[in-house]
Formats: sequence, C-alpha cells, structure tokens
Amino acid sequence: MANSTMEAAYRPPIRCLKAAQRASEPPTVCLDWWKCRHRLRCSEPMPQGALPMSSRRCIFCLTPSTTKEHLFAQWLREAFPRTARDTRTIGLTRWGQDKRGKVYSMPTRAIRQGHSGTTTVPFVCAGCNSGWMSRMETRARPILRPLIYGLPHSISTFDLKVLSGWIGKTVMVGEYLHPNHIAIPDSERLRMYAEFELPPTWSIWIADYQGSKWRNLAMFHHMGRVDPDPTGSLHPDTHFTSIGMGRLFIQAAATSSSTTIVNENDAMRQIWPLPKTNLSWPPARFIDDGEADFIADSFSRAMNLPHGGSIHM
Repeated sequence: MANSTMEAAYRPPIRCLKAAQRASEPPTVCLDWWKCRHRLRCSEPMPQGALPMSSRRCIFCLTPSTTKEHLFAQWLREAFPRTARDTRTIGLTRWGQDKRGKVYSMPTRAIRQGHSGTTTVPFVCAGCNSGWMSRMETRARPILRPLIYGLPHSISTFDLKVLSGWIGKTVMVGEYLHPNHIAIPDSERLRMYAEFELPPTWSIWIADYQGSKWRNLAMFHHMGRVDPDPTGSLHPDTHFTSIGMGRLFIQAAATSSSTTIVNENDAMRQIWPLPKTNLSWPPARFIDDGEADFIADSFSRAMNLPHGGSIHM
C-alpha cells in the first residue's frame, strides 16, 4: 500500500483536459494546451496558464516559422491597380486611462511608400498562408468582387458567413501591423484557424460607399480598454476596425466589456452575427466620405461616455 501511495504521489499531473476527462481526474493548468492534439476539439476555453506565444510564431496555429502574408490578397490588383508613386497611410488609435480615471487617446499615423495592397504581415506560417487562408480567399473572391464594384445582386446567408470569416481573418492579420498592441484574444484566432468563423461576440456591418477617401484599400484599427481593470491593466477589451474597398465599406467590432455596441445607421447592413434572410445589395442609401469617417470614429466618441454606456454608429 505504501508503494502504491508513493507511486501515485510522484505520477506526473494530467495536463491535457481531454485526457483528464477520460481518467475522471481534475486537470491541472493545461500548460501544453497549444501543443496538445486535442486543442482544436477541446470544449474548454484556452486556460490562462497556456504557453505564451512567441513573437515570431504564426498567430493562428503557433508554428514557429513564419512567412509574409499580404494583408490584401494579390487578386485584388485587378480592382486596385498600383503605380510606383503610390503611398499608404498606416494609422492606429489606442486609448488608455490615467490614475484619476481620465481617458486619453494615443493616435499614430505613418505614411509609407507603396500601395496599401502591398502591405505584408510577417506573422503567418507557410502552411496557413497557402492552406486554409488561400482557400478562404478563393471562396471570398466571387463574393467580394460585386460588392467592390457596387453591382446589384442578392447575397445568400452562406455567402455572408464566408464574407464575415474573410473580414475577421483580415482584421486579425491587420492587427499585427502593430504587434505590440493586440486586442483580439489568442482563443479567437484559434477558433478562426479551427472553424473558419468568428465568435458571436463580434459584430460586422457593411455599407455601399460612394466616396474617395476610403476607396483604395483603406484600413483603420481602433482599440482600447473601456471597463477599468482592478489591477490597473490597460490591456484592450474593445476593438473597432474600418475597411474601405472600392464601393464596399466594412465596420467590424468586438468587446468583452460591459459596453453595448449599437449601430443605428440605416445605410449599414449587419452580416455578423448572421441575419436570417438573404441580403439584397446595394441598400437604398449609400454613405459618403463624411459618413464613413463618422462611423470609423465612433469608438473615439464613445470613449467620452461613462463606463457601461453604448457605442453608437
């Protein structure tokens, strides 16, 4: 009996959640969660003690080696031709809170040589780049093309799901233009990798855009902390991303805070969470540069509200 007790005492703890369920034993912190072959089917959320991601690992599958992933796929060159004189503006607005609780903004903008379609992000592995992400681009291409050109048509709920996944993937990759300021949790990128779709906490709207400022593959990403953290952490709990592609304007947002995101703009059509019916396109009303800027700046305006308020677009 003594030997049996000692053997049990020195047995390595079960760190795999699935293995612990089969053994009917309580799992310890799953330190091998990222490596575990069960992780894509695991019903448990990613534990807080999981292995941290190396700055040069793939942001989706955690493979150590990475390649450069184009933020906007090469096939978009047909709609957005490029010249040697092209420049692109990269902008980021972060929000923080000082010790007195006052909210402040930290906007940054940089002008770089080259068309925005040439922007690459070196945080995706070759397997993801040429595998599921390439297949997602192939599926999204015939859906995006008529939206970019503003062609009248009907979009099925299946195509809206594909489009929402493509937008989510693009936002997740685009966020790593600023790898030191990440708002989207690792668990949501893993869900995209495993299931090719977004969690229901995301909201995505699209509009028919007939301006010039956002037309040429524009993207602006806002992030910040809305709810105060007891520990004083400023880690973002909310992110807003605006994307312009020809006649298509996209607004994607998600928050884990107590704030409610409300879109009252009748020109915007929500595509995620999925609507129950097909979407007729284009809507009766389009948006111009001023209205697109107003929508993109909605998070900036919302940060002046008390915590737990609403973000209106």
